[in-house]
Amino acid sequence: MCKVWDLRITVEKRDGFAILTLAGRISARTSNRLEEAFGDCKGMETLLIDLSGVDYLSSKGLAMLSVARARTRLVLCAPSGPVQIVLELAGLCPGIPVEASLEAALARLVPPAAPPTQDLADEPAQSR
Repeated sequence: MCKVWDLRITVEKRDGFAILTLAGRISARTSNRLEEAFGDCKGMETLLIDLSGVDYLSSKGLAMLSVARARTRLVLCAPSGPVQIVLELAGLCPGIPVEASLEAALARLVPPAAPPTQDLADEPAQSR
């Protein structure tokens, strides 16, 4: 009996981008789920893909990431050691930003709020 490794995907849409959290194995057998998730995110400016739960990335998975990169801005985060090696060997890292954590990837996408500015018109006039 052959064990089938699964791929679980959750999608969280935010203002202008989507976070896809993946867990399991991205292979020829599971890549159709990833393709469906990409389709569900059509029109989003950026896809942030959290790879922290992925332990295997096949050539088919690499191809899916390449196709997604051609269609939209792509940011990857938190790949495991073996997945990071696959990304580097395939040459995807120079073209796709890879952050060490989800927090770092979100910081790349969502600029920090500017500190409130004080309107000089609201200040009391100073006497001389």
